Amino acid sequence: MLDKHSTFRPDIEGMRGVAVLLVVAFHAGLPGFQGGFIGVDVFFVLSGYLITGLLVKELSATGRLNIVQFYARRARRLLPASALMLITIICVARFLLPPLEQERLSRTAIATAAYLSNVFFLRRSNDYFAPDLRTNPFLHTWSLAVEEQFYLVWPVLLVLAMRFFGSRRKLAIFIAASSAVSLAASVWLIRTNQSWAFFGSPARAWEFGVGALVSLASASSLCTQRRWMHVMGWAGMVSVLAAAILCSATSFPGVGAIPPVIGTAAVIAAGVAAPNIGVSGLLARNVLQRVGRLSYSWYLWHWPVLAIAPTLAGPLSFGGRMLCVSSSLVLAAFTHRLVENPIRFNRQLLPRPVLSLCLAGAVTIAAIGLTTAWRWSASHAPQYREFAYAANDMPRLYETGCLSEGGLRECAFGDPASGTTVVLFGDSHAAEWFPALERIAKQQGYRIVTLLKAACPAAGVVPGAGHGEYECAAWRDAAIRRIITLRPAAVVMGSFSGYVKRHGDVHITRPGILYARYSYHEWEEATRKTLATLDGAGVITLLIRDSPMAGFDVPVCLARTAWYGYGGCALPRSDVLDDAVFGAERNAAKGMQHVFTVDLSDQICGAATCEPARNGLISYSDGNHLTASFVETLTPAFAARIVPVITAAGISRPTDAAAVAGQRVGSGLVRNHF
Repeated sequence: MLDKHSTFRPDIEGMRGVAVLLVVAFHAGLPGFQGGFIGVDVFFVLSGYLITGLLVKELSATGRLNIVQFYARRARRLLPASALMLITIICVARFLLPPLEQERLSRTAIATAAYLSNVFFLRRSNDYFAPDLRTNPFLHTWSLAVEEQFYLVWPVLLVLAMRFFGSRRKLAIFIAASSAVSLAASVWLIRTNQSWAFFGSPARAWEFGVGALVSLASASSLCTQRRWMHVMGWAGMVSVLAAAILCSATSFPGVGAIPPVIGTAAVIAAGVAAPNIGVSGLLARNVLQRVGRLSYSWYLWHWPVLAIAPTLAGPLSFGGRMLCVSSSLVLAAFTHRLVENPIRFNRQLLPRPVLSLCLAGAVTIAAIGLTTAWRWSASHAPQYREFAYAANDMPRLYETGCLSEGGLRECAFGDPASGTTVVLFGDSHAAEWFPALERIAKQQGYRIVTLLKAACPAAGVVPGAGHGEYECAAWRDAAIRRIITLRPAAVVMGSFSGYVKRHGDVHITRPGILYARYSYHEWEEATRKTLATLDGAGVITLLIRDSPMAGFDVPVCLARTAWYGYGGCALPRSDVLDDAVFGAERNAAKGMQHVFTVDLSDQICGAATCEPARNGLISYSDGNHLTASFVETLTPAFAARIVPVITAAGISRPTDAAAVAGQRVGSGLVRNHF
């Protein structure tokens, strides 16, 4: 981001325009731009180039760096528009959203005001039960936080490096080596913790470093290679656009970020060697110049408008999204004209960097104070408690870390001296039945052992969608071996059914995991793989049907209904309960002597709907997990289905527990499934 006294580069302004257009196209769901998020990487390279060039030029000319002046310029450039965006969202949310959502959003607002939203989103993306971040109006600010952290650290590092190395050449070697380490860390983190790779500043530093290296390249040497630079510029632009079309968020950044980063660097270098011709001439076109000038403000406004609009209008059509994008561009134009430029080039502030920083500090402190007060107000609103309680009403075993997010974790509950051990095995959708199972254990004198892992189904899916599935496969194999060693009286096994792709489903991703991926047949085979192993070892297995998937955050929906005084959150049974998934699981159990199916859907749903609240309790803590309080009310029904099987563990049957009730299951008879 150039200051007025800097040499203006039309190609860089145009490249800003390209970057923001790609990001907006991605967020607006424009077909063909599934990788448009790489526009952020383009911004990072441009920032690394411009900031390093300005700082090194000053260091070379004066032998020192005016850090105060540098930070004052950054503050005048970035803070006013972002503060306006923050305050506007707070005001809109205060009147538009119920206290439950206000309290959740206020946490992000505090992190945004403190320039730490990337850290906030990093932590939340690793929290399995965190609210869906994809609709957070502040989500886009993570990249601004990364840039702010870069601006904070980079000048100091450059001063130290220049004093230590003493030449641009050695400085370039240092930056290249540091960037290589950062890139290696990014590639490694993609396989171990993608959230750190995506949101973490250290794993993004190499992108700024590549831009910095271009700024240190000799302009004269680049100009001697004008013809090659001309070709390289076009190749770089093609690389950026190809990445915007082909890149996938499931394995990004890492190696996937190399094409847009190197492509942007090539475009910048071409602009030095061959300005105003080739790709540089294209970027100098008037439309890209105008978009480039508005790029910062447009980036600030486009996502909040897209995220908040569905609250008013419901799910947005393509036309609705385009209207949001256009509206945000208008907001950007007003912000640029009335806020950005007047403060950035204010005659009273330009010669007074200390005053600029004092005002920036005051605005930051005020913003943090305002957002903190907002959070307190929302959390103490009368309507907050009921829905917040439901959103946090989870089995107590989560507090002890018994739902593993790493390797095998074994926990024991109930009567430790009992001769009857029951294992609870699977992911969080098995874990949600723990409150009822624990009460049964107390009533019957069972010992409960849990082998649970978040986002890892008990079904034996074949790894293939990232590191997460390989980790799940290793955990599942270890859990099954442990079960066979324990020789329990029974295993209660459950899995999230959202891994199965229904007609019309779209893929949903979390770091390292791809949901809605498997066909019914593949899920049947995966389930059979696990059941066959346990059945072959003589282990009684109670395969529990997955609870209905609401598909939306139920406490939030109920909170909105109460807040607005109208609306509804009814769940049509046919939409939220997939009979075909359970049918595939029943088919998987056919012919297995020790496998029983358990279906409690009649306790959760009526004939036509699955109500979001039953027996005076909210049924769901989010969009697919039942609340612990509600599950406890199902204890009698759960006990009626599983206790006879555990008690009569020696009874042999094909796929259901009808034999326990003294009924023979045969052709043409109704199966009496548990």
